[in-house]
Amino acid sequence: MIRKTGIAVLLMLGSIGVAVPLVTVSAGTVCTMTGTNGDDDLRGTPGPDVICGKGGNDFIRGNGGDDTLLGGRGRDTLIAGKGKDTVEGGKGHDILDGNKGDDTLIGNEGSDILRGFEGGDLIRGGKGRDCLYTFDGIEGNDVGRGGPGYDYYDQDDGDDVTGVEEAASCAGD
Repeated sequence: MIRKTGIAVLLMLGSIGVAVPLVTVSAGTVCTMTGTNGDDDLRGTPGPDVICGKGGNDFIRGNGGDDTLLGGRGRDTLIAGKGKDTVEGGKGHDILDGNKGDDTLIGNEGSDILRGFEGGDLIRGGKGRDCLYTFDGIEGNDVGRGGPGYDYYDQDDGDDVTGVEEAASCAGD
């Protein structure tokens, strides 16, 4: 559940200033940047951000700082930044990518692709047929946990731990 707080913040996107209303997510998280019901391209600032997608097929990218990226309805692509980020998909079939830092990737409803990269990542699938990947595992120790449904887990070097109980193959594997 998302509700508007009536407070606006001016964010600089390139050279254009855009007034964006702050919203509160049911867990009490205040979004510093919020998408629309259309297809949005939302990119974080050098500091910590909370970026919330809504409807549409959104592209959301973190930057510096410890970011929280939240997908909405639709087929979203969420890419963590350089910090210790939390990336959570929405109701659609989403793609979630970690980056440098120890990231947490959380799938939700739908068949999601979750890919951890550098750092020790926590990767959790949600409902649906999820594909969990860890790359550059030698850089950190990753943990992958599948959710309900048939999940696929592919790991690289490092001391990775998997909790996938039912395995399936992903397209192209």
